[in-house]
Amino acid sequence: MMSDDFPANTLVGVTTYAGSLETRVILKKVLRHFRWRNGGDVRLLVVSDGALRDTKTRSYAHHVLARPKRSGLQEGELESLRQMAEFAEREGYRYLVKIGGDVIMNRPDWVSTVVSLLRSQHRRILSTHWFENNSWVVGTKFFATEVAFLRQILPDKMDAPLLETVFTESIKRHYPLEEVAYLINSNTGEANEVENELEEWQWEHAHSLSKFRNLDADASAMEKTASRGVLYPALRLLKNLGRAKRKSPAVQSLEFRG
Repeated sequence: MMSDDFPANTLVGVTTYAGSLETRVILKKVLRHFRWRNGGDVRLLVVSDGALRDTKTRSYAHHVLARPKRSGLQEGELESLRQMAEFAEREGYRYLVKIGGDVIMNRPDWVSTVVSLLRSQHRRILSTHWFENNSWVVGTKFFATEVAFLRQILPDKMDAPLLETVFTESIKRHYPLEEVAYLINSNTGEANEVENELEEWQWEHAHSLSKFRNLDADASAMEKTASRGVLYPALRLLKNLGRAKRKSPAVQSLEFRG
């Protein structure tokens, strides 16, 4: 059971980036879904690697931090985590739940459930094994942690190609990993790939709108029909056209000359 100070002691942080139109639509729907499943009292912070201009998207969050220019996939995510941790500490939160901007969980009140599990396991961070089952590499697409712990172990820089590796090694420099981390199998794939708690929480992660199962679960019948019949096919067409353009001999020739 959560203590009486929930949700006041917990911040949810969402990381995103200034990506394609489909990426921006996914983020907007993810935040709406989050509000539907967790209500309006759970405090939500969005940190964007690049400008986040859509007013409707911003309206779902209590706070938005958006850097004007992108820093890159790995470096940008680390910088977003740093901003998130500093904000959480400054505002006095005890727990932080972090998700990517392309992740939903369809279980009602899932934030409370996740933080309760972290506390019941007497660990300081809850996440997933990354790369493969039982890897003991800590996934960073989703985790729940004590804010003080995150501030202590968050790496200063990328000294390896992948953030998950850098993050894990930084934890291990401070603590025996298995004493402070509760990690879930399986790796955070698409809805049909998850197991254990992620399956129970109805986890979904996808880079394509058409691969989500419950992203529009709270939408009206009219909106669902319009999305499936018009919006999603149009976005898929734009994506395919962009790929074809990038693969065309003329474009490749120009890139080579550049």
